[in-house]
Amino acid sequence: MSGRSLSLEEKAAGEIVARQLGGRAVERDGERGSHDFDVEVSGGRTVTLEVTSAADEAIESLHRAAFRRAHAAPELASDWWLGLPNDGSVQVKRAVRSALPHLAVLEAEGVESIGGVALSGRRAPDGASDAVVEAVRQLYGLRVSFARRLRAPADVDGAEVLLSLHGGAGSNFDQLNELVAECARRKGPQLAGAGGSERHLFIWMRNSVSDAELAMATLPPPPIAPELHEAVDVVWVATLPSTPGALYGKLWRLRPPGGWEQIDGVG
Repeated sequence: MSGRSLSLEEKAAGEIVARQLGGRAVERDGERGSHDFDVEVSGGRTVTLEVTSAADEAIESLHRAAFRRAHAAPELASDWWLGLPNDGSVQVKRAVRSALPHLAVLEAEGVESIGGVALSGRRAPDGASDAVVEAVRQLYGLRVSFARRLRAPADVDGAEVLLSLHGGAGSNFDQLNELVAECARRKGPQLAGAGGSERHLFIWMRNSVSDAELAMATLPPPPIAPELHEAVDVVWVATLPSTPGALYGKLWRLRPPGGWEQIDGVG
């Protein structure tokens, strides 16, 4: 922490740990260099808590670019839906801007849909004109996997491009353990300087590290756990909630020398 206000996810982490320990989380916001919470528990004990996330920053940036802004398409008469790979190297703004003149060609030629997630579907429609064939070739060159024409825009703001991202993921406990160990190495020195009866680290396992997040979301904990920085007594790991009002999806705890534990109960 660096003297800033806590985020909603950080506050949720403090509440989760406080509930699990039967205590009360006290924010340490505004104290430069401090940990995020003191969790006051029975017997006058205090647990120091630091909160962080395991994330792929390139994928996080891709998601922000794709979904946290509107992609206006003044050249078009209709909204369009485009598919792009869930790959951090994709430059969303450039891809959308470059796609617009080619989508305009498809509109003018009456083409409603091209491509698909599967590579086998990425070709020009049968009997397409030379202009459509070239527009389709250019779109695939921009890493657009499919394009679907939607309804005409209903208001004066004009057309826009809507995006979806696609890609495969497989459960990977090795990645999960590596991410946890890295977070502990990164935050351990900060916790080493904190007081308290115990020093805890809370890690949000974000879906941008999809293989690790999928393993945690769908499978029981693995038999092998990572080695932690010596300053970290307990690690809590959670997936983000998928239901309204929940604080988390899945919650695990690691208290060396023991292994992973799955915490039962509603998030």
